[in-house]
This record gives sequence, structure tokens and C-alpha cells, in this order.
Amino acid sequence: MLGNMPGGGPTRLNNAGLWQDMYQLMSHWKGYSPVTGFRESLLPRLWFALPALLFLVCNAGSAWGQSTRYVYLSDQRIATVELIDNTSLILNYINLGSSYEVFTAPMVVLLDRDGRVYRAQVYEFEESKDPTVKYGVTELIKPGEFKGFLVRGQFTFQAEPSRALLQISSRILDMAPVSEKEFDLFASRVARLELGDPDRKLALQRVGFDRGFGEMLFTGTPEAAELEKFFPDDNLLAPQILSSPPPRLPGDFEHLPEPVQVRVRLFVSQVGGTSNFEVVNGVEPTLDRMAVETVRNSWTFLPAVSNNQVVATEVTLLVTFVRSE
Repeated sequence: MLGNMPGGGPTRLNNAGLWQDMYQLMSHWKGYSPVTGFRESLLPRLWFALPALLFLVCNAGSAWGQSTRYVYLSDQRIATVELIDNTSLILNYINLGSSYEVFTAPMVVLLDRDGRVYRAQVYEFEESKDPTVKYGVTELIKPGEFKGFLVRGQFTFQAEPSRALLQISSRILDMAPVSEKEFDLFASRVARLELGDPDRKLALQRVGFDRGFGEMLFTGTPEAAELEKFFPDDNLLAPQILSSPPPRLPGDFEHLPEPVQVRVRLFVSQVGGTSNFEVVNGVEPTLDRMAVETVRNSWTFLPAVSNNQVVATEVTLLVTFVRSE
């Protein structure tokens, strides 16, 4: 379940009080960065780890036996990612710097241990009075502001999740994996920071932090080249299919050779709805109708993204029938 934070957006209920405390503290602060560790501007490529706090737990917290929570902390920004299910994650972001920053949903990228890439597509508005507005792509984050996002994408891992990356402008944050217990401890320490303390390093040490979490790299540098390839560079991102249960092949058509497929063209709207179905390459009228009805009633989509905006677009896809066992 998701909880609400004042003006902030999604956060996990088990951390809601901690993050809310942090948000309330920050609401009284203008332009002051309380979090120390080490300055990003001086040490852009430090991999920080607190031995007493940060370790991998091989058999806890997820179906993969691997952490599905990631954190980043420096004196300029705090970010956390928590995987919820195969189509959703929660991203909390606190801008501790003095400049505006822009969050872009497709710039959230997850990797599994075999190097496969799982990219976010959009973020979902928790409450929208306009039925034609359900998803967003970019969000401006002011200095000293907290934002929480329910990020949507296709996160059906084929192997254990291993890394979470977030690109903010020219910076790539390679976030540190943590267990659920470590995640809660991290949030509680952040919430206890004395934001009015002029000695930011001392304020951080008082709550138990003596270093940051995660690694930051700048795009365009040799060190970042390996990670830059994981981020989309197209102006148009096709709609993502979140679920696609296949239709069952009726017994009267068991004689057909494999694969039994129908190619269907349709429009995916800005809210992920479908319309204007057309069979491009069919098999037989009965199967063609079954294929269209399966997509119409059972498949779910995230909308396309063009120039950092949600758009309606046409898509052509194959519907493959499966045989009864």
C-alpha cells in the first residue's frame, strides 16, 4: 500500500512517519543543504559504504533473495528506490542543493545480475480529477523540496535485480542496495538530521552517518560511458506492455501449425487505454476476433513517451495463441 505525504507523493507506509518528519523539517528550510558525507563537487566518483549499516542479505526481503531497495546520499541530494511489484516502484527524492533539478521517469533504470535492462516509462498521479491525465514524465524539483513518485514500468526480472540507476541532468546516480531493515534505519537517520546546524558534517555524524551512499558519475566522462548506454536516447519511447495473457487456442483449431498468431494494430491512449483495433494479418475470423478481444479486455499498457511527454500512438503487435495442455 501507498501512503501520502504532504505535497510529497508516494512513500511506503512503514516509512511514512520517518519521511514525513523529514519533509516537515525541510518545509522550514530554504536553500540550506544539511547532508554531509563528502561533497559531490569535490569527489564525484566515490563509492561509499558504511560497514555497520550496508551489507547484502542473500535470503531476505524479496522473491529473488536479493535487496529490492536502493539508496543514494550526498550533501546535494537524497534518493531512494523501492521495488513494489513487477510494474511499480516508489522513488523518493530530496533536493538538498541550491539549484532546480528535473526528474524524468525513463531515466530510472534497473539492471539484473546478467546485465539485462529494465527501464521505467512514466510516473502515475495518485489523484487526478481529469480522467484524461493519469501519467507524467518529468517533474521539476525545487531546492529543499521533497518529491515522491509512483514510477511505472516493466520490471519482470529474469534474474536477480542488482543495480538501480537514476540520471538527473548530467549526473548518473549508481545507488547502493540495502535490505529492508537497513532501508528503515537509513530513513530514520535522515529524519533526525538537524537541518539548521551550520556544521553539516557534524550534523550528519550526530545521526550516525560518516559517509554517503552510492556513486555519482558525470555523463560524457570515460567513467560514465558504461552506464550511459543503459539510458534511452530516443525522442519516442513505444508503449510498454505491462501484462499480456495469451488467448487459448480452441480445440477446433488444434490442427493449425505453430505458431498461431494474429497481427493486430491499435491505438494506445495517453492513459494506456486501447482503441481502433484492426487485424493486419489474420488466421481465421473466429481467431481474429478472439485475438482482438483478448488485447482489448486483458492486456494492459503504459502510454508512449515523446519528447518527455505522454502521447497517444499507434502500435502493431503479435497475439500468439497457446494450446491447452
